[in-house]
Amino acid sequence: FQANFAGDWFEMGAGTVQAAVGLEYRKNSLDFKPYPGAVIDPDAGYTCGISSELCTAPTSGDVKVTEVYGEALFPLTDTLTASFGTRWSDYSTFGSTINSKLGLEWRPSDQILFRGTYAQVFRAPTIVDLYGGETAASDGFTDPCNGQATANNPACENVTLLANPNLPMQNDPDAPNYNPGFSQTDTQLNAIKGGTDSLQPEEGDSITVGFVYEPAWAEGFSTTVDFWQVSLDNAIGTVGTQNILNVCYGSTAAAPSPLCSLFSRRHSGEMEILFDKRANVGKIETAGVDIGLRYRMDTDFGKFRFNVDATYTDRYDVDVIYEGAVLQSQQNAGTFLSSANGGNGNYSQWRALGTIGWSKDIYDLSWNMRFVDGFTVGSLESDGVCANRGLPAGSPGCQFAIGAYTYHNLQAGLNLDKFKLRVGVDNINDKQPPIIYQNNSLNGNTDERTFDTVGRYFWSSLTYSF
Repeated sequence: FQANFAGDWFEMGAGTVQAAVGLEYRKNSLDFKPYPGAVIDPDAGYTCGISSELCTAPTSGDVKVTEVYGEALFPLTDTLTASFGTRWSDYSTFGSTINSKLGLEWRPSDQILFRGTYAQVFRAPTIVDLYGGETAASDGFTDPCNGQATANNPACENVTLLANPNLPMQNDPDAPNYNPGFSQTDTQLNAIKGGTDSLQPEEGDSITVGFVYEPAWAEGFSTTVDFWQVSLDNAIGTVGTQNILNVCYGSTAAAPSPLCSLFSRRHSGEMEILFDKRANVGKIETAGVDIGLRYRMDTDFGKFRFNVDATYTDRYDVDVIYEGAVLQSQQNAGTFLSSANGGNGNYSQWRALGTIGWSKDIYDLSWNMRFVDGFTVGSLESDGVCANRGLPAGSPGCQFAIGAYTYHNLQAGLNLDKFKLRVGVDNINDKQPPIIYQNNSLNGNTDERTFDTVGRYFWSSLTYSF
């Protein structure tokens, strides 16, 4: 149910104050019941009656929300306006919250507009975040105890005893009964994911300052530049398989990390199972700039348009937090870090979309470009650790660089009365996605969310309007 009211409120010296208010009630519910043979069984090692990759779990729950909100636009002067909005929300899952925003616009001339906004950031956990059933992922990992002698790494003592139960603990490498340590043979484990019903909402604030410029001396041209900064607390996500193992490895027997209770090992010392369910696990601070360029030109040869939209991410800093303790601080801008390692994928600093278009009468032609800046594949281990393990650059757990990618797409159209025919070719250069080794935790060892995994392909479409 939703009701909205909008209109003129009252008069000020510079004009009329406009306002809008409303209220809303909504209930979202989800009931997912998979085929019984596909239901994951914790008593059977989190497998099911069919292929383990298809195992899933029931999910059921609902979220009820009641909201009241209002917004007003105040003309302060002939060139300056202010806007203010606020929203009160009451959630059945965690309680109520109030979030507001304030905006200013100043137009000193017809050619330029300055603008700025401060807003409180809020996102409630979804039904899946809260009540998602447990499922198993085959996360790749590097065991911190792999190849480590107990003399140098007391944290791996129990692992070494599991792997070599008949050998006494002996710290002298020259002794005949020296325990050589644990050797990892399995690079994947059952990482159990799922919802957590005690999740709290993500909260923070954002600031945006920018301008729009339409110069009189360049008809058809305009540009927008907006600087932005976002700070977010209680970010919903997972700690990350490798994070859990590394933090536990770095703790001591006198002060063990709570993450050590999230995984178990087999009698051989190999990893058996690890729990990495959704939690309020982070603080995110990011900042950058959005740039837009537009140019339109009408000639006897047709209409031309040139568009470029680019984003530069100056920083994307993440603190991985568990039970109030900062486990890891990441500087992710310009890197790639998979979810198994506590990241969200590709943090390229530059991304851009460009279009050159032409149209005349019933014909049109456009050339689209998509640019993704190069990045470093993030690592949770130092190059020194990799070197000690005999791993060259480019191996799982080590850092290496991926160069920039630019995709080119071409399309043409024929627009008749009710018919529209379009043909095109995407990824003209047939660029293949890069190989991104990161503990074998990616689909096909690449980032399918960023890069084209198909290669060059041709397409056509015919639309009829009636």
